[in-house]
Amino acid sequence: FEDIVHKTKPSKREGFFFKKEINSEERLILKGISGIVFPGELLAILGPSGSGKSTLINALGGKLNDSNITKGTITYNGKPLSKSVKQNLGFVAQHDIFYPHLSVNETLVFSALLRLPNSLSKQEKMLKVKEVIDELDLNHCKDTIIGGPLLRGVSGGERKRVSIGQELLTNPSLLLVDEATTGLDSTIARKLVMNLCELAKGGRTVVMTIHQPSSKLFHMFQKILLLSDGNGMYFGKGDYVLDYFSGIGYSPLVAMNPTDFLLDLANGLLWWHSKPGHIKDKVGLLFYYTQFCGFIPMVQTLFTFPEDRAMIIKERSSCMYYRLSSYFIASNVIDLPVQLFMPTLFITITYWMGGLKANASNFFQTLSVSLLYAMVSQSIGQAISAMLFKNDDIYSCGENVTCLVGNYPTIKHIGLDNQGMSVAVLVAMLVGYRLIAYFALIIRMTHN
Repeated sequence: FEDIVHKTKPSKREGFFFKKEINSEERLILKGISGIVFPGELLAILGPSGSGKSTLINALGGKLNDSNITKGTITYNGKPLSKSVKQNLGFVAQHDIFYPHLSVNETLVFSALLRLPNSLSKQEKMLKVKEVIDELDLNHCKDTIIGGPLLRGVSGGERKRVSIGQELLTNPSLLLVDEATTGLDSTIARKLVMNLCELAKGGRTVVMTIHQPSSKLFHMFQKILLLSDGNGMYFGKGDYVLDYFSGIGYSPLVAMNPTDFLLDLANGLLWWHSKPGHIKDKVGLLFYYTQFCGFIPMVQTLFTFPEDRAMIIKERSSCMYYRLSSYFIASNVIDLPVQLFMPTLFITITYWMGGLKANASNFFQTLSVSLLYAMVSQSIGQAISAMLFKNDDIYSCGENVTCLVGNYPTIKHIGLDNQGMSVAVLVAMLVGYRLIAYFALIIRMTHN
């Protein structure tokens, strides 16, 4: 396959009683992907979610919707994709679809009777089913029903092997498997990949997409194609991928799963100089700003006051007279530069990497709003921290005199004892606001 480009067309949404045009722009999914796989090789297509793995393997299998646009060259032994070529191609979709009440053997027999040519006798077809069951090690569960969401049957790994078995019945020279190990634990996933490796060693060409394989699985891949946002980051032998990225300045700082390193690298490049049309990437980066600037300052200040409480009481009871407002202001003045340093550093670096508007005005506006968000989050953390004072805590209310926090005038007026009532009010608000939202939605939909 060479220079595969795929983009989606604007679509129309149709219903029973209406037709509505959706004014959506064309979206580029694959951006010139190339590669080659020989008989006896297993190619693993890696990449984060949304990188184009499934789209590429569907393009290779001729499964893409005709309403979309696919460009490039896909050939099999030098021949373009055609109906006759598809007969030598097996495609295993991501989601396994079976009749839940049929056993493994019955499922494969049913497929064999319908898919194998009429030139074969029934006995020959049954013999082919037996060979597939032996090849995929399904003898122990051949009489077990497939099962479904409400009916217990074979395991997830066995279901996937049955899906592969259905394709092997036609003895394809090329096998495409989409998300082979999704939903499987590491042990079952390893067995499944070993099955695919054995199929490749038998002379077949195997291409599979896989999301996040373990380090043991990673070293089984003969070839790797790494995708990031529809772009090809690496294509070549799996043994050389880490050396390749190390040679261009990207190497893991600590010992880690090679796949985790590659996916982290691919995810990082999603935001590196994002194009103007990639609005989702930019929204994702700005959303991450809010999480970074909101969560960290709040957590760091959450236990400030409870930790200082004992010291404040000791100092004030030892005639070290200072106003509580002095402590509060000093605490804020000391903490604020520390709380704002990390968000400032983070945004200063990532703003220009992410391809956001490259001018000083927009940068400082983004930075100012993010720092304001950080300060508000810090204030929330302080408020929660202050409320962690218990009702039986004490404070200095005069010279060598301590009083209960619960007797402080403002706190006493509000009261800290009716916690059950407070919870009830919160639950009422939870339900009430959702009812308001529901009725408001009804009104809006009625007017529309």
